[in-house]
Amino acid sequence: ALLMAPVNFQNPTLNSLPATKEEVMSLEKIFKQNDVSFISYTEQSATESALKASELASYKYLHLATHGSVNSDNPELSAIYLLTEHNKTQELADDGILYISEIYNLSLNAALVSLSACETGLGKISRGEGIIGLGRAFSYAGAQNLLVSLWKVKDASTAELMAKFYEKNLS
Repeated sequence: ALLMAPVNFQNPTLNSLPATKEEVMSLEKIFKQNDVSFISYTEQSATESALKASELASYKYLHLATHGSVNSDNPELSAIYLLTEHNKTQELADDGILYISEIYNLSLNAALVSLSACETGLGKISRGEGIIGLGRAFSYAGAQNLLVSLWKVKDASTAELMAKFYEKNLS
């Protein structure tokens, strides 16, 4: 499993999500109890670069506890928010925003991708195409199943819900 929770964001318009760190810690315990190996990136280590550098195809579970945004008018502007990272020359390696076009280019083999963020199941409804949004991008990238939200979610209650979901489905 690959677990990510940035917690605090460089973008001042994004609120911090302190319960996402607790969420990841709870999931670590659940995965450990069920003999599922995992790698966690929280706080400053939860960068877009770390996600992209991971061997994503080797993970059965990908859990992103963060902010998401869906733009129904311009689906290509929909994104998952992580953190930025500077390379050794102090140039920006990635902007910390994982846009749909970048998600389409990921190579996943996940049985489940959980987008533990607000309204990640929304998108533009296109006749004959269905919903064009984050879910479609992750499906195209190789996710077999998705856990998304259709509404705004509270930080602490979402952490509790995610822990219960994994407890029930991994046992």
